[in-house]
Amino acid sequence: MSHLSKIKTQIYDLDVLKKALKDLNLEWKPSSTSLCNFQGQVYTVDLAIEQPNTSDFGFIWNGKGATCSV
Repeated sequence: MSHLSKIKTQIYDLDVLKKALKDLNLEWKPSSTSLCNFQGQVYTVDLAIEQPNTSDFGFIWNGKGATCSV
């Protein structure tokens, strides 16, 4: 059975986000990338994390902080 969770967080330092992702052994793409969620909505993210199960996610940087988007 699949399970979706939604968490809200803000990261205020892009370098800290990149280091945290590296510490978690997550590879990311550092450019604007379009991701599509399971409902077909398309998001443009600044850091994309591709997963083998195709449940990719990314972070949107607004100049002051980053928010996670699925």
